[in-house]
Amino acid sequence: MDVIGNDLTIFGCLDPTIFVSGPVDGIAPALDRLITPRVRDAHFVLVPAADGIQVGLDRFMAVKQWMEINGR
Repeated sequence: MDVIGNDLTIFGCLDPTIFVSGPVDGIAPALDRLITPRVRDAHFVLVPAADGIQVGLDRFMAVKQWMEINGR
């Protein structure tokens, strides 16, 4: 039984082993696993944070590109 419903706002972040130190081309598949069809149908906020760690702009751009293709 689904007790949460489809109006849940999700605050999350990407696995740092993927977002910070993994290959950039691993970000889209990680987002595919994280943002399931149920989450895509709900209201959510994705927070790809670096929290003081130096992260290349290309990683944030990979998230942006994924959202442009798969977001609502």
